[in-house]
Amino acid sequence: MSLDIKIANSMMQFIDSNYVVDNPTQGWDCLNFIMTFYSDLGVEMPREFEDWTLENYGRRVAENPDKAHKTFERFVTTLGEEVNPAYMGRGDLLLFRVKDLGVYAGVFLGEGKVFMMFDKGGRVCPLAVFRSFVVSVRRLIK
Repeated sequence: MSLDIKIANSMMQFIDSNYVVDNPTQGWDCLNFIMTFYSDLGVEMPREFEDWTLENYGRRVAENPDKAHKTFERFVTTLGEEVNPAYMGRGDLLLFRVKDLGVYAGVFLGEGKVFMMFDKGGRVCPLAVFRSFVVSVRRLIK
């Protein structure tokens, strides 16, 4: 099966899903989204980072959202290898920092599109709208 088909198959579960912190039975947040998406593609994802786990992430976000965003950003920047944004490829993980809203992760789909989780759920969006907010591009899929 080609990488494009694997990406499309994995992405389908997130389309129009709800954004819910720490409860994948009700929806997805950025952490659960990237953990599930890349695991579906065979990427081994760490289960713990700085004493944070999928199980305690929601509680920590509720307690201190700013600290949670900073920890999430540090976590994402440990994954895979850094890629120059000019050379991003289909399936690359993008980290966005939006002032006053924190950090968000997305997956580059190619052809100027990115998939992101928002408070209104998973959406395919034009990358051009968010390009200035990209702080890191990570390649997890070889």
